[in-house]
Amino acid sequence: MTVQNIIDSLDSSFHFSSQDSWDNSGLLVGNPDATVTSVLLAVDITESVVDEAIQLGCNVVIAHHPIMFRGIKRLTYANAEQRIIAKSIKNDINLIAVHTPLDKTPKKGSSAALGEYLGVKKMKVLIPERHPFGEWGYGIIGELDYQMGCKNFMSYVAEKLDCKTISHNGICDGDIKRVAICTGSSVEFASQAEEQGADVYITADVKYHQMALSEKMLIMDIGHFESEKITINIFLRELQEKFPNFAFRISRASENIIKYYINTDGK
Repeated sequence: MTVQNIIDSLDSSFHFSSQDSWDNSGLLVGNPDATVTSVLLAVDITESVVDEAIQLGCNVVIAHHPIMFRGIKRLTYANAEQRIIAKSIKNDINLIAVHTPLDKTPKKGSSAALGEYLGVKKMKVLIPERHPFGEWGYGIIGELDYQMGCKNFMSYVAEKLDCKTISHNGICDGDIKRVAICTGSSVEFASQAEEQGADVYITADVKYHQMALSEKMLIMDIGHFESEKITINIFLRELQEKFPNFAFRISRASENIIKYYINTDGK
């Protein structure tokens, strides 16, 4: 199996052509003709993940978040990104990212997978886009089998996703039935979620004033990593289905970049 075989497989599932213009999905570093020895799956391409790949003898890293969003004029080990690139080239590590194509994929993309995990049914794309291969787009909206009280729902989400904290806009008077989700930094779609009748919009990286975007719909910020760590399971499922005789490894170094201090003194 070659690196190009992996890329073709991912493309057939998630369509790299659907990525946003600012995105950098696909083969970032490496040789498409190289033979694959072992594959490491991660959320982020960090120096620790590349080090882990080297230690495990994996010559392919597949991650959700890319690197190199801007042009690089020098490769002098000056920062983490440059060290990742140089170390990957030196050790023949191929780096692949599937970012916005995975976010936009219906039914088996990041938002749909998270919705399924939380028990959301009758899901449809929240922000549809027309492509030659079908309707893709950010987010999902659907319904729970039964209504849940607002606080019970937040507790349910926190437990299911192992969220250390959840910030929200305090709209907790009604019950939760209709759920909209867009993983990652996607608060800009809150108004569309409200227009489509969502009781709650789940996303991440919501700024202070953005919490005031709705006065009747609950907005929940569950954390960027917490919303997208499910992408590793998506990669694993898709690749195992297409390459059943090949072993894929889940990175132990792939962890939340953000750390939390929890104040327990009661003040």
